[in-house]
Amino acid sequence: MSIQINCNGNGLKTLSESSPEILEALLNPIQIKETVRVQDGQFLFWERHYFRMMASLRRMRFQIPATYTPEHLLAEAKKLVQQEGTSDKKAFLVHFHFVSKDSRTTIFLIRFDVVPALEVNRKPSSYEVDIYREAFVTAGLLANQSLVNAPIRKIASVFAYENDLNDLLLLNEEKHLVETVRGSLFLWQDNKIATPSLETGVQNLVFRQEFIDFLAQEAAVEITQSKIGPFEIQQAQEAFVLNLETGFSSITHYRKTAFASEQTPSLYQRFLQSERFSSN
Repeated sequence: MSIQINCNGNGLKTLSESSPEILEALLNPIQIKETVRVQDGQFLFWERHYFRMMASLRRMRFQIPATYTPEHLLAEAKKLVQQEGTSDKKAFLVHFHFVSKDSRTTIFLIRFDVVPALEVNRKPSSYEVDIYREAFVTAGLLANQSLVNAPIRKIASVFAYENDLNDLLLLNEEKHLVETVRGSLFLWQDNKIATPSLETGVQNLVFRQEFIDFLAQEAAVEITQSKIGPFEIQQAQEAFVLNLETGFSSITHYRKTAFASEQTPSLYQRFLQSERFSSN
């Protein structure tokens, strides 16, 4: 069995091989997690991911060791994926976890999953969503940190499963759209794309921001980040969800509203072919 976890620089086959102190630290509800996609041997958007990790650690009052340089953490992650080999059809999601053993000691764990390479699905399957109203995302000072509203996303994912839905739209306490359980939400209408702004409580995910930056350079598309009411999704011509694991997913149905999938897949294709995926 190959090494599956890198715990503070030590290769482990299973988490049970770690020390009791680390296992106890993992029970702490305050954990920082960042997922990085590796494709064609490249850690995509590594610099941006690294700065998001460090910013999250500072915001959540973790002590940051001097050894947590971008070069060091990248080298530790490469220890895992290089043993698996690479191909144009295989990619990885590398998960960085940071936990605090006490108020002075920060521990990192790195693990990975093998996933398909990002590509455009030319024949999108049914993707039905609805609004989750049993709980609301908090749009406070720390809301953009992924861990803050993680329990709501987890509960909503169970609700979606129990109701045969592919995904759920999440609202904040002001009843504005935030994101979906599975990723970042984008609405297309007449060459304009709208997505919820950070003020709504949306996670400031690297993949989301890279796509927004790409759209800002597209002359034929206007991108806006704003507060979006739930009724506005019914006015969109196309709607889609973006996440690091599956990439692009066209929303086909929201209640009685059906969406087309004509313009946005090709836009996502241009994103995958842009220099952003070749300059890492």
